[in-house]
Amino acid sequence: MARASDQGHSTVALLPRHSESFAHPTAFPKQNADAAAFSTMNADARRVLAPRAKAPAHPGRDEDMTGLPARITRSARGEGPPHGKRARLVVRILSSLGAAALAACSAADDTVPSEGAPGCGLDNATMSCVCGARPGRQICLAGVWSACDCEDPGISSPGGSGGTGSVGPMTSAPSFEGNLRTDITFDWAGLDSPVDNGECPPGRYEGNFQGIYNSIYSAGVIWPVANLDLPGLPSGFYYDLSPAAGGELTQKLTGQVDGLADLVFPFTLLIDGELNCRTGKAKARLYDGTYSILVDGVVPQFFEGEATADYDKRTKTFVRGVWEVWETSSLTQGKKAPSLPRDFLRDGFGGYGRFSAAFPTDLKDPKVKPCPPNYGCGPAALGPNKLICNSLLGTPACLADSDCDAQFPGEGVACLNASLFSLCVRECRP
Repeated sequence: MARASDQGHSTVALLPRHSESFAHPTAFPKQNADAAAFSTMNADARRVLAPRAKAPAHPGRDEDMTGLPARITRSARGEGPPHGKRARLVVRILSSLGAAALAACSAADDTVPSEGAPGCGLDNATMSCVCGARPGRQICLAGVWSACDCEDPGISSPGGSGGTGSVGPMTSAPSFEGNLRTDITFDWAGLDSPVDNGECPPGRYEGNFQGIYNSIYSAGVIWPVANLDLPGLPSGFYYDLSPAAGGELTQKLTGQVDGLADLVFPFTLLIDGELNCRTGKAKARLYDGTYSILVDGVVPQFFEGEATADYDKRTKTFVRGVWEVWETSSLTQGKKAPSLPRDFLRDGFGGYGRFSAAFPTDLKDPKVKPCPPNYGCGPAALGPNKLICNSLLGTPACLADSDCDAQFPGEGVACLNASLFSLCVRECRP
């Protein structure tokens, strides 16, 4: 704000605070600064022209209640013809400043790069556009979309010539320079490759599933349970191990148990879980378990549970398997035991036991050889397709690998916890 003297009279003139204000209507940051300056000037003018709370010492003689010389304020109101020209000059200056501000605001609207593209509100937001037939993008800067930045026609241009950007669907993937960078990496790039070394081969595993069960129908009697293997049919306990997917460390397993409780009551159970081949640990949930009275489907009861096991890579066998289930349909439902074995008075109706499952014997493997004398080759505890050496008393039992060395000297046969007892699992061909 400045004051100029003319023939002894004071006149107020409002001037922009920045000489470059409104010099370039399309320079958005500068417009914002000018708009702020214009707002400041209006505030200054209001402060000057606003009535003061306290009257001057000699009101009416030299100044009125505004604190300005009375002649000036009368001239601004059109009173007193000698000073009307200067008052009109003040009005013209204010009007010019207002018109310039409106022009600056209109100029911002005119710079939207294409018809139909509204102003934007989030800095650095992007939107697709095209230059002729070449795809590109616009960037939100200071509330306005930038011009269309189109791909280099020498990289993957579908044809057409450049030009003013227009909003539209992208006709092909842009090839901006930033998209060609190779110095950006992600954490998963350092993960181990999928398990494909044959240590945990995918396929069907079969074995044994056994334990005890306390039912609402048993009247306190504990039933033995086991899977049922019928001649010429798949094992009553099996699951399928899937290959490891790309970038994953685990293999999915799904399966089923079909068996009998107390050799009379049929039961079924579904399995869903996973194996981490690198750690040799497997876990699964047991669900949709049902059992019936004498005939499948008669007064069925339901149960669910979980299971864990270790994987022996030498023999491709799931060993040390432990399962536990609890009833979900009885009046007094069972629950998971805090530890095994289950206390049926504490944990309610349910059961627990052991299991194992093995990959079928590969008769094409040259390392698989006939059994030594006094042993026969055939299926045993690990399902109908795992062929192992058995004596007249069955598969040799053991407590450690050294016990198997005595049975099969120099062959390195493993002692596996593959049933209710540990067994010497020596694969064979008939």
